[in-house]
Amino acid sequence: IIFTDDATNGFDDAYDALKISNEGLFNISSVVDGGVDLAINYLSNSFCSESVDLNLQDTPPGSYSLSFTGLESLADIGTVKLNDAFTGTTTVVSSQIISFQITTDVNSFGADRFTLIFERSALDLDGPAISAEDVCAGEDAVILISGTQSGVSYTAVNSAGESISSPAEGGVETVSLIIADSAVNVGDNEVSILAGFAGCTSAILSSSADFV
Repeated sequence: IIFTDDATNGFDDAYDALKISNEGLFNISSVVDGGVDLAINYLSNSFCSESVDLNLQDTPPGSYSLSFTGLESLADIGTVKLNDAFTGTTTVVSSQIISFQITTDVNSFGADRFTLIFERSALDLDGPAISAEDVCAGEDAVILISGTQSGVSYTAVNSAGESISSPAEGGVETVSLIIADSAVNVGDNEVSILAGFAGCTSAILSSSADFV
């Protein structure tokens, strides 16, 4: 499962790979909109919380286990959970193996038992440091933000809540926001920073930038 800006939550010819059934082994796949089973599943990166169903097929009764790798690559995901509708339990996914049983009960396998839930990290509104230097008439202003979060988009807004810069994504050493000279007032300027994950709620950072 891979999140990217270019994918959708349906089947994407350019990214996804259909699940081909194993011979003599059980099968596990993720399921996208439309009920398509995938071995490789690219999904849209625009969400607050995203659920992905897993499909267990050709699974005779017995003991099974699930293991997850590559969790460290989900830098802007706060928590991954596995919901088990058959047992009514939810487990936080980590490097630990998750064991489970399959029985003759049809609810113990198939596409309706397991769901992966990906939840965004909480927005850090207090950590980022914001600075700006005074500018001369006719010059663009530059807002610098350090301590930003990966996957979070930052935009400068004026006192009316209007965007006055293009958005820039965090997770780098310093985020630079350019405010065109046409949006710079003569005299004092106070600029706030709007932060948010794509497809999720945005909020204003605790700190602001002041310049003349």
